[in-house]
Amino acid sequence: MKHNLQIAIVCIIAISLTGCSFMDSFLGVNIFDTPLELSAEDIQGMSIADLQEAAGTEDFFDALAEDPALVDEVLAVLDPALPADSAPATGTAEEQDAAIVATEVLIYSSPAGDLIENLTAEAEALLAGDIPQTPAGDPDVGAILAVLVPDSVMGPNGTVDEAAFIAMIDALAAADEYFQILGQSIGADGYDTSYANPGEIAMNAMLAAAVGAIVVPTNLLGQPLYASTGAYLYALLTDPDNTPEP
Repeated sequence: MKHNLQIAIVCIIAISLTGCSFMDSFLGVNIFDTPLELSAEDIQGMSIADLQEAAGTEDFFDALAEDPALVDEVLAVLDPALPADSAPATGTAEEQDAAIVATEVLIYSSPAGDLIENLTAEAEALLAGDIPQTPAGDPDVGAILAVLVPDSVMGPNGTVDEAAFIAMIDALAAADEYFQILGQSIGADGYDTSYANPGEIAMNAMLAAAVGAIVVPTNLLGQPLYASTGAYLYALLTDPDNTPEP
């Protein structure tokens, strides 16, 4: 497996170790008795406060997962509250709310949420030093992936489902952009918004940052050889010998 992927996965493992002290404050969710049905019109009529409240329920993310187009509708409501392009963050509660909800929507409506659950579940073993290794003593990236890759991205016969895997990675890459805005908006006094969960945010942000730092290789004209980070990592997983490095 190519060196770039090894670095990325080892970074993710390191992130899971350094983030363990945060794990006791993960988000609890309330589950509706009946499935939540959402439409684009419903979302367009919501305020940021409405979306923040809805994001406290598992059904909200299930509804978005069933119709990924609704994710874009949610982001269209949230994005106007965030700084445009390279403008500085304001640090207001509304800005932080919008950034937090955007990251939650991207992660928990995709298999990325399942990946984070796996990291959390394996944290105790990783802390105990139970990390698969190669005969040379290096982390066994293939064995680590076998443990961490969630069932939601696995297809028949133990193969990785291409679309689900790419969706998982690209959700984390997109979330990283919102986490960067959120990080810029946090002052010395911490979060202005009262419901922020620092443990959940820290863990998710570090995983997203590891994915966001991956460089997709380009051709001689500087054009990306793959449509996204997810597509690049899928190529590394499935055909590492024929996948160019950046």
